[in-house]
Amino acid sequence: MKKKPKISKNTILRFQTPIGLLTTTIQIHKSTTVKFYDDHLWAVLLVTPLMKKNHPLSSSKEIIFIDSTASCETSSSTITIMLSATKVGALPLAVMIHSSQCMQNYINAFELLKMNFPQCFGGQDHPDIFMSDDSSAEEGALAAVWPEAKQLLYHFHVAQAEWRWLFSHKMMEQEEKSTFMKLFQAVMYADSEENLLDAEKNLLLKCKKLSRLCQTV
Repeated sequence: MKKKPKISKNTILRFQTPIGLLTTTIQIHKSTTVKFYDDHLWAVLLVTPLMKKNHPLSSSKEIIFIDSTASCETSSSTITIMLSATKVGALPLAVMIHSSQCMQNYINAFELLKMNFPQCFGGQDHPDIFMSDDSSAEEGALAAVWPEAKQLLYHFHVAQAEWRWLFSHKMMEQEEKSTFMKLFQAVMYADSEENLLDAEKNLLLKCKKLSRLCQTV
């Protein structure tokens, strides 16, 4: 019988941490840029050759979408992806893996991208807009690293906040709440300036009617 090959303690330790695992695995993908922030709030930046090709695109200077997924694998780490919107769909610019979702950990991850690819946003040092989740830690980190960029929430977060606000008003009937929600969504999803103005007019008219109704109660 053949003897099983011995695995060194160093190799075992490498595969017990995300940074060690990436360091070992990345040797196969030499053209991928990998940068580390090695601390208790560790962060790893991954930029593949395909992602690098997306950096000079004009779409990369406009709206950048950020998506974070928490509790990944046994390490409970977070994966944050930056994408630009193009005619062929969303294209990735960078992937960041970090230990937690606290503001400083997001800053550590974003700083890796800023330091190593300072003009990855279509030749600019920041995009026009970041579209992100409703996370104060993520928003604060973006403001700290790229203060010049505007920040917007994804539509479903805005709609969710509106519904919570409507639901908190006990004097309003459920049917009225649903009507307001539809009018608000019409404003949010207007596909032209004309439709936006019409939707705003309808929403404001409904608000005035409700205000008069509340005053008579």
